[in-house]
Amino acid sequence: MDQKLKWRKYVNNQLNSQYKTMHKMLDSFLYLKAKDFSLLRRWRLKQEKKLSLKNRNKKNSKIMNKNEVLNFMMTYQRITEHMFKEVPKFASMVLTLNQNHQIKNIKYKK
Repeated sequence: MDQKLKWRKYVNNQLNSQYKTMHKMLDSFLYLKAKDFSLLRRWRLKQEKKLSLKNRNKKNSKIMNKNEVLNFMMTYQRITEHMFKEVPKFASMVLTLNQNHQIKNIKYKK
């Protein structure tokens, strides 16, 4: 997909420049944390299925099939998994979600 690392270098540059600048402007940072990437995958597939059911009679709907969703998500997997480890270190509040999108735990940073 990104064999020349063009996308990866671009993302890393943005994280180290634009995002750092933006984070400094925030008074607080809330992070909604899922257990792992497989849970995010399941949620996204469920969301697409609901959209499909809602739009089944509409022509030209842009609903993705399972493989399209998984391929799309692969683009963000590395960044998301990095966020699982790093964002809780600097977030003002981490809200850990259970598999039903409900808040399971809240951690405040003092």
